[in-house]
Amino acid sequence: MTGDTAIAPVIPLIYRAATEPGSWPEALGMAAKLLGTASLWLQCKTPLEGDIRIVASFGIPAVVVETYNRGDPTDDELVKETLRRPLKMVISTRVVFREEDFHRSRVHRELLQPAGLVEAAGAAFLKERDLYAALWMARRADSPPFTEESRQFLRELFPHMDQAMTVHCRLLRAERLSGVMAGALDRLSTGVVLMDARACPLLINREAARISKSNDGFTILEDGLAAATHAHTTMLRKLVRQAGAADREVDRPAGSALRLPRPSGRADYQIVVLPLPRRCQPSDAGSIMAVVFVTDPERSHTPIGHLIRDLFGLTEAEVRLVMELLPGKSLTEAAKSLGLSRNTVHSQLSAVFRKTGTGRQGELLRLVLRAIAPVKGPDDSSGFHVPLSESPGGSSSSF
Repeated sequence: MTGDTAIAPVIPLIYRAATEPGSWPEALGMAAKLLGTASLWLQCKTPLEGDIRIVASFGIPAVVVETYNRGDPTDDELVKETLRRPLKMVISTRVVFREEDFHRSRVHRELLQPAGLVEAAGAAFLKERDLYAALWMARRADSPPFTEESRQFLRELFPHMDQAMTVHCRLLRAERLSGVMAGALDRLSTGVVLMDARACPLLINREAARISKSNDGFTILEDGLAAATHAHTTMLRKLVRQAGAADREVDRPAGSALRLPRPSGRADYQIVVLPLPRRCQPSDAGSIMAVVFVTDPERSHTPIGHLIRDLFGLTEAEVRLVMELLPGKSLTEAAKSLGLSRNTVHSQLSAVFRKTGTGRQGELLRLVLRAIAPVKGPDDSSGFHVPLSESPGGSSSSF
């Protein structure tokens, strides 16, 4: 039973499950067949899972697994035992429990007995700060006791299981980081489109999605970006294609910019195309990766009042005055809007000047806009972003 030849049929399934977690039951089923055991289950804690739980199984009813996973993982006697013992040391319920205690154990009451199993054996093959993985086999009453040969079979699976789970967890971390970064981009008031190595949209933030959906001179398609006219579309796509080369050619400036007219007659979109930093570029010299920034001058981006307060130590009344001045109102207009006398708002403005280190209204507004305007406040779509799988025309696991 032991040896590379014996486990060969299950190895491809294990590595496939690293990227396709739905394949784990098939992999466990094949391993159980080779092992000649009634059941196998994989117990894990991953970067996206706070508790150790059974993530895949063979030979155990789903309802039993669901019930067991609802329990406190710290009460799992086998898990606690693996945490105390050396990595990949195979243990069994016969070793962990005295005979009189076994039937009172949670492992027996909530997992083995409901599944018609009488003994389990296995080990943790991965133990790190935020990672844990263990593989267990179990037998029925009419099956012979586990032998050293069956334990050795498990040990030979562990290196492959270890690599597969490590790859899977790295993918989970990357996926989580990607989601976090996308959420950060959604906080920008400027549209952002990340282009992949084919010059096709890979990720767009919510402002870029809004601009594209308005269908007014800048559209994000599956095969690239489009403008209102063929000539402007050609120019825009040329700038994107050149972005990667610009980062590699010393005599070519990095990045380009252009204005795109809008059929509605509203102010032109302002487009900036920049290459990603060299560390982010693919190693293929023919590949490009770029980021496109699109600004709608007609879009009003009102700074978030409480951030102005926090940055400059303003009072609520002073914040209200600054918010009134931002659209370009005069001090007299602001006073009328706030229902205050001109002397009162003049005194408030003097205090604002002192706190912000400015001396003129124009200087104050430039300071505030540069500090806060690129940031959007939370709204109903907070956290929304569009990965490639959901982008216009586009087509994106954990356990």
